[in-house]
Amino acid sequence: MVRGRTIPPTVSFDVNPTSREVLQMLLDDGRLTALLGAGARIHQTGCNGCIGMGQAPAIGRNSLRTTPRNFPGRSGTKEDSVFLCSPETTTASALAGCIADPRKIGIPYPEMVEPAPRSELSLIEPPRAHSPPKSHQLRHPAAALRTQ
Repeated sequence: MVRGRTIPPTVSFDVNPTSREVLQMLLDDGRLTALLGAGARIHQTGCNGCIGMGQAPAIGRNSLRTTPRNFPGRSGTKEDSVFLCSPETTTASALAGCIADPRKIGIPYPEMVEPAPRSELSLIEPPRAHSPPKSHQLRHPAAALRTQ
């Protein structure tokens, strides 16, 4: 959504990758470069929203967040005006300079695709696919009752 575009100078567009794996995916496919080129500020990886980290909004200014920590005062500003919304809405709003519907800002609406697992970066190795021994394979749930 941001590739080739720039946010207005009055907008603070902060990105908090939730893990090193997410940061690596952003780097690998060029999205990190696009975010930086648009004027985004990248914070260190981690669950920043869950522990109240991130940029505190100025008094009287709106702050759009994608983490479900939008209760009063959680952003670090007592008089905050925090809205919970999708990444697409926050990005469209950053580009527009006001709260905006991503389907109505004149750019193609992104198609979301689930990323493939990246086991080489995972902390826990995913289970290996294997078939159980033939004696344990059941063709129908009712077969379990007959075999017991």
